[in-house]
Amino acid sequence: MSDEDEARFNIEYYDDDYEKKVEEVFSKMLDIQFRRSRSKQSKRIHIVEDFIEDRSLNVVYGSRGSGKSLLLVDLITHVNNGAHWANKATTYCDSWYIIYEDPEHIDLRDEITRQVKFPNPKEGVYSAISETEQDIFSPYFETALERQRAANHCGDEKHLSNKPQVLVIDTLSYVAAEIGDENNHSTMAPIIKKLRKFISIGWTVFLVTHSGKNSSKGVRGHSSIEGAADNIFHVTSQISKKGSSEIITLRQTKARNRSISKVPILRFQIKFGVIKGTGENVPYIEFLDKGETQVASAKPSQREVAVLNILDGLIKTEPTNVKIIFGLDMDFFAIQLAQLEASFIAKNIAPQAKSKASQAKALKRTLESLAEKGLINERNGFYWLPENEQTNDDKQT
Repeated sequence: MSDEDEARFNIEYYDDDYEKKVEEVFSKMLDIQFRRSRSKQSKRIHIVEDFIEDRSLNVVYGSRGSGKSLLLVDLITHVNNGAHWANKATTYCDSWYIIYEDPEHIDLRDEITRQVKFPNPKEGVYSAISETEQDIFSPYFETALERQRAANHCGDEKHLSNKPQVLVIDTLSYVAAEIGDENNHSTMAPIIKKLRKFISIGWTVFLVTHSGKNSSKGVRGHSSIEGAADNIFHVTSQISKKGSSEIITLRQTKARNRSISKVPILRFQIKFGVIKGTGENVPYIEFLDKGETQVASAKPSQREVAVLNILDGLIKTEPTNVKIIFGLDMDFFAIQLAQLEASFIAKNIAPQAKSKASQAKALKRTLESLAEKGLINERNGFYWLPENEQTNDDKQT
């Protein structure tokens, strides 16, 4: 450095408080290092007790209209208030919900949920719901996450330790469309890398997506999505007599950081409420009960795949319109058990079963297993795939 440059440096950057400022910065660095060291020794924070960890990647998938957004709005509203969700304790969190399709309906669902469940909030915060599309690859987006996270570090120790932040991206297809095909690794790799970056900053990420071509395929898109996820949740729904979804079921099919010897199941009922001031009738959900099924399986068995293929083929070629049978207000197509039995026996799916009665029992056991896993739906002896379900609410994602 020349004498002239050194003189300019001294004039522009040196003042009487210089040493004090350096000491303050150094002290902050030591404090951060101390906190990181201590956090590694302490129990990991959970957004939802023994269900969703802080700083995790959570994939929520299901067919269109299965109720994914209803579930997430309800979850976000509860963690914003630090309230129990599905009888599980939650940690008080900030949140940012990024919706790429009709953000207004998410805003209305958030409003009715707060109106019904938290009419007089004490310390709750409102979820930030993006009214415009966000480019998650923009450096400005990442900077916004960093600044929001840094703002939470300004509080006392309790505030710092107990206020994680949740980011919901709804849906993957809109994000992937900007750079390629979600079925290709070259598209998904940079998306997963970016989501992991958000997690490293301190955010818990929920990525909403759809089922594969049929429910047995799991998450739609490249297999790297399932590989990268810390938790995977499958959302299904059952139709009511009015022809719309009534019961939403949430099944956890993957948990990287803990063992799930049995699949946790949460069930919710869809209800409707009127927004004060506007009179709009908007859906929200109430928790019904929880349970568990048999040991989780990453893939359905060979026989289950064969039955799914039979059901899918019959839906396309020989469906029955159950509109009148179920008293629905729209057309709805399903397959009768007798049709499935005839095809199952003709294809000799269970060769060890020597009689038609034994083959019928084998089919029944397979259908029950598929229903428990949420891969098919059944009502009064009629069967259909969740992705074939139709609802009156096209925005219920």
